[in-house]
Amino acid sequence: MVLTFKANRPYNHLLLLMYGLIIFWPIYLKATHCYIQPDSPVLYRWLISSLNITQSTSSVFFALSNIILLFIQAMLINSIVNRNKLFAKEHYLTGMCYLLFISFYITKLELSPALLSSTSILWILYKLCSLQNMQNPRIGIFNISIVLGLTTLIYTPTLLFILVIFFALIIARPFKFPEWIMVFVGLLVPYYFISSILFINGIKNNSLLPLVDLAIPVIQFTKWEVSINILIGLLLLIGFVYIQQNSRKLLFQSRNNWTIIYFYLFIAILCPFLNNNSSIGDFIFILSPICTIGAAFFFYPKKNLIPSVVHLLLLAFSIYLSYVNVFN
Repeated sequence: MVLTFKANRPYNHLLLLMYGLIIFWPIYLKATHCYIQPDSPVLYRWLISSLNITQSTSSVFFALSNIILLFIQAMLINSIVNRNKLFAKEHYLTGMCYLLFISFYITKLELSPALLSSTSILWILYKLCSLQNMQNPRIGIFNISIVLGLTTLIYTPTLLFILVIFFALIIARPFKFPEWIMVFVGLLVPYYFISSILFINGIKNNSLLPLVDLAIPVIQFTKWEVSINILIGLLLLIGFVYIQQNSRKLLFQSRNNWTIIYFYLFIAILCPFLNNNSSIGDFIFILSPICTIGAAFFFYPKKNLIPSVVHLLLLAFSIYLSYVNVFN
C-alpha cells in the first residue's frame, strides 16, 4: 500500500477514496450526531438548522457528511504538497496519512464546527502557499480573508489563522501596505453583510461578535490511544529530520512553504485553547501539518520494508481501536 501511494498514478484518487471507505468502517455502524451548543457560532447554527434533518435520517446524513469532508480534506492537503513541490516528486502519501491518522478517532468525530471549518482553512493554506505565483495578489488576499471571515462565523477560534496570513505575506511577498489592509477588509466583509441582513429584517443578534473563551482542553485517552499518539509523534520527529536533510534539494519557494506549514502547525495547536467546550474534533487543524511532515517517513527511505511494516502496524491499531469503540 505504501508503494502504491508513493507513486503518482492517475487512479490513486480512487484508491485513496476506497482506502478511506474501508478504514472508516465504524462510521457505518455507530450513530453519528450533531449537537448545537448554546454558544455555537451563528453561521454554524443557521447551517445545521436549515438542513431540517429528521432523527431517523440524521445518523446516515452526518456519517456521509463526515466521510465526504474528510476525503476532500485529504485531497486538499495532498494537492498542497504536490503542487508546491514540497517533496522531490509527487505522491499520495500525505492523503493516506491523513485518512489513516484520523481513523483512530473516527468514532469520536462529529460534524462539529471545527470539522466544517477545517476544510476552508485547508483551502486558505492552499492559497497561501501559492502567494508567490498569484497574478493579482490583492484580489487573492481579499478572497482568502473573506473565506477566513466566514470560517470564524462557523468556528470562532479560527480567527487565530489571521496570523498565518500575515506570516505568509512576510515570507512570500514584499511589504505592500494595501495588501495588508485587504486582509482586514476581507475579514470584516462577511460580518458587514450578515449584520446588514439581520438589521434589515429587524433581528437583534449579538452572537456575531467573535467571543473567545480561554480554557485548557481536557481530553481523556485510553492507553491504546496514548500509544498511537506517541507513535505518531515519533513519525513526526523522524519525518522532520528527513525533511531537514533533504531541504537543500528543494526550490527556495518550496522551503518557504515548509516554513508556512510549520507556523500553521504552531497556530493550530493554540486553537483548542480558545474554546471552553473542546473535544477531540477541535484538534483536527493539527492533523494536516502533522500528516504533511509525517509523510516524509514513508517517502524518503530507499528501502520500503520499515515504512510498510509501520503502516501495517498503524492499520492494525486502527482496526482494533475501531472494533473496541464500536462493540464495547
